[in-house]
Amino acid sequence: MTEVCGRTEVVAPVDFVRPHWHRVESFPEFMRGVRAVRRTLGELTHWQLEDQEVPVRVRTSRRGISWSTVDGPRYEVVVLWRALPGGRTRITWRIWVDQDSELGTPKELALRFQGDLERFADRMVSIRGLRIDHGEAWLKDPYGGRQPVAL
Repeated sequence: MTEVCGRTEVVAPVDFVRPHWHRVESFPEFMRGVRAVRRTLGELTHWQLEDQEVPVRVRTSRRGISWSTVDGPRYEVVVLWRALPGGRTRITWRIWVDQDSELGTPKELALRFQGDLERFADRMVSIRGLRIDHGEAWLKDPYGGRQPVAL
């Protein structure tokens, strides 16, 4: 598995940001390639991607959200948020994906997810005039180091 990480800050309080992530049915509004998300039983959801429907297990908490594929290539995502001074929220994310994933290279995934966060911020702008201040992404190497991904 390859690990891709990143973080960004949103000029919005965590109590405003959290509910938008918990409504997974709204993910298609800011996640490229996700056409629809529908809940079925408990943690199980079905995501309609561009060319296939994928069963995905989603878990939420006050600190974050995670989702992972149930079948097929392994794809796991964890998104955490933390309150910062001045009514800001830091969003930190990690993606683990099989090397032979059809979803793209680790660098493509980092760029795509960071783009999703920018679309999330645009959504916040349309709701309350909020914005992303900055973002960064990196690939984890086997020795604990980081290789930056240019955004």
